[in-house]
Amino acid sequence: MKKPEFSLGERLKELRVARGIRQSDLDLEAGLPTSSISKIEAGRRQVTAEELIPLSKALSVPPEVLLSDDTEFIYKDEIEIIKALREISFKDYKNFLADLEAFTYYKAKGTKRKELKKYLLSIVDSLRKLQLRDNRPRGFEQEE
Repeated sequence: MKKPEFSLGERLKELRVARGIRQSDLDLEAGLPTSSISKIEAGRRQVTAEELIPLSKALSVPPEVLLSDDTEFIYKDEIEIIKALREISFKDYKNFLADLEAFTYYKAKGTKRKELKKYLLSIVDSLRKLQLRDNRPRGFEQEE
């Protein structure tokens, strides 16, 4: 089976939507002319090499993420969250995971969209497993 051709416009749209950014806002944040993002996503305009860096900064991803069809990447903001979680006490960390699990569970139960519900419930399952497996102390506060 032939792999679908990579599209920078589709990749850009995927990242933009995941971040909750409107096309016009991304145009402004990346310093692009009005409607550039719309045209790029529709395949009616190419991205120049000079535009890759401002676009990647506006989307908080490394430039190579824009040029790759690899879907396994981490936003810079997510890295900061992980660093912060490593600095809180183990008890607070466990409480945070429990709260996140509960929030996600109720969000899943409240949605009518089957795919979203399935995805959210898989996150709940992952959070439960993480709580059971992860016994490492966090931060400089060693709990007894």
